[in-house]
Amino acid sequence: MKQEEMETLRDLIKGVDTAMLTTVSDEGLVSRPMKTQEVEFDGDLWFFTKKETDKYKEIVLAHS
Repeated sequence: MKQEEMETLRDLIKGVDTAMLTTVSDEGLVSRPMKTQEVEFDGDLWFFTKKETDKYKEIVLAHS
């Protein structure tokens, strides 16, 4: 990601309290609210969840 693009993205997401994580299930797209934290943005977005959730299974299936 170019520095200018990263700065634009950082400005767009700054101050967002809730982000939507979207995965693909057998029924189609599923979006879930995920709480954000104030951290220095370096170009990566991290989402944490338990392994015993549908969203975890959908992410694993998407990358297999």
